[in-house]
Amino acid sequence: MPSAPVHMTDMDCAARMALDLTGAVCAIIDDGCITFESISAAEALFGFDAGDAPKTVNALAANMTGMERDAALQTLRFDGSKYRIPYTYTRPDGAKITLEEHTRRLSGEGERATKLLIVWRDISTQAARIDDALRHGSRCTVTGLPKGAAASTAVQTLIDVSARFGMSGALMAFKIADIDRLYIEHGQTALNRILREISLRMSDVLDAPEFAARVSHDTFIAGLYGEDGSADLSRFGALMTQITDPPFILPRGAVRAAFDTAHITIDDNSADARAALFSLKQKLDGSDAQETPRDIDNVFTADDILSALEEQRITLAYQPIVDARDASVHHFEALLRLTLPDGRRVSAWPLIDAAERLGLVHLLDKRALDIATQMLAARHDIALALNISAATLQNADAARDYIAALNALGPQAAQLTIELTETVALDDPSAAGAFSGRVRALGCRFAVDDFGAGHTSFQNLLAIEADQIKIDGSFVRDIALTPHKQVFVKMIVDMAQTFDVKTVAEFVTNDADADMLRRFGVDYLQGYLYGAPVATPDWPLRSARLAETG
Repeated sequence: MPSAPVHMTDMDCAARMALDLTGAVCAIIDDGCITFESISAAEALFGFDAGDAPKTVNALAANMTGMERDAALQTLRFDGSKYRIPYTYTRPDGAKITLEEHTRRLSGEGERATKLLIVWRDISTQAARIDDALRHGSRCTVTGLPKGAAASTAVQTLIDVSARFGMSGALMAFKIADIDRLYIEHGQTALNRILREISLRMSDVLDAPEFAARVSHDTFIAGLYGEDGSADLSRFGALMTQITDPPFILPRGAVRAAFDTAHITIDDNSADARAALFSLKQKLDGSDAQETPRDIDNVFTADDILSALEEQRITLAYQPIVDARDASVHHFEALLRLTLPDGRRVSAWPLIDAAERLGLVHLLDKRALDIATQMLAARHDIALALNISAATLQNADAARDYIAALNALGPQAAQLTIELTETVALDDPSAAGAFSGRVRALGCRFAVDDFGAGHTSFQNLLAIEADQIKIDGSFVRDIALTPHKQVFVKMIVDMAQTFDVKTVAEFVTNDADADMLRRFGVDYLQGYLYGAPVATPDWPLRSARLAETG
């Protein structure tokens, strides 16, 4: 057993930093024997009784599970080489914690390490947070990467670790700029191959606990930890090159994809995951907007949501959807709006996002339906479209209550179109189809919103029995200037007409786009060219939709 105590000269700056952190433990392993820098810190972390600290690494390893420590040790072939691995440790009282071990080789005989510096820290909180997010269905089914809540949790962990260790990290985004072209030219199966290959390329570059995540249908992010207290931003170039440079090998040949990229630095001044993701998105989009994350992406609590409902600060704004032939109003989409305590009226999407996370979004759906019911009772000459969330559809009690409210409308149900986003419909097509059948039986129409964003097939559309599809705005914006968007939208319209499904183009903002959509045969147009969502629009005496139904 080594007789000399641990000297700070044996430790690099990362270890010195770790010794100052509550719960971090440092030791020297010399020919298998352990000397802890602080016995009291080791007792606190590992749960030893006073005087019972193990004398050998084998005695300590007996309580470690789920690790590949022997394999990791084999990688320490030269002085200064190191590894980092997580594992579960069982304390003497039976309690299990998740530890992260940082090990550096100090000396050895040839490729065999004999003297090691080890720093342990308890990462149970971070591990539990990630596990909880993953249990709530937050993995992409195509790539296997975290998405949604799990992606946010990984970013928050990056921020927490950076703050705790006084380090800097980097958050990076890779957006497939031509994903719609890839889909049109090669199909969904080939696109899925490309998405999976991107995830594999990212994983090859990253070292745990660094992470990759898919945050939207066309955007991936990566979180990198810096070495020795500084963000290794040079790795951004290597990561970008590895992902974007090699072509993607498909059965029909090699294909290249175009990428937009951006990165931000994460340090101990970073606020939270939502603010970081907001900043990254702004940079990726090249936005010059001056809004703060708090302005745009409020973090609402359950009390905020319930108070807004109780105080009737959840209202609707109505945007016209016009007949493409003559621009007459066909019906209105009813969009949720939130009145803040200071009286400002804003979009409710941050509230909706929070409600989805908190399991309260069905209350917002029901509130929107209640307001729409009151509007239809007051005005028999209009027709409305309402959005419904996946959570309401998938919650048996909430879905039953929603259907009951539609049933109570009687003949006025014919004045409603219920919209469900394509990605939600794809997640559970059988449930979407069953729900569509029930609302259509009551006289409502059923629409698939954001069509094209999830690249569904018309076979799925027929199974859902949609009366209408709303073409995703990303394919509509600037269509007059973008040939591959023209090809895609024309294909959608032609197929929809074959199956007698009506089409709505969203995000129409100029006459050139409107004229092209009209020539393609799109049935209805929606966007700021025809009117913004407002609380009290100029209602027509009788909408075209009502003329169709009686």
